[in-house]
Amino acid sequence: MKKCRFGEFLLEPEYNSISKDGESTALSPRVMDVLAYLVDNHDRVVPADELLDKFWEGRVVEESTIHRHIN
Repeated sequence: MKKCRFGEFLLEPEYNSISKDGESTALSPRVMDVLAYLVDNHDRVVPADELLDKFWEGRVVEESTIHRHIN
């Protein structure tokens, strides 16, 4: 995914960065991946199981892991 705007935010996956009003915040690579996926799929509800399969494939994690990354 290339950089994109959504609402007041600018998402720059190549820099693991999100910014608003010129203030940038660094995100961990996994958080960026999840956020970029959600932005790419903004037109539908993305189930937690889909995120687990996509980003934690083969690992035993709980749904709370997703919530922690989204928060």
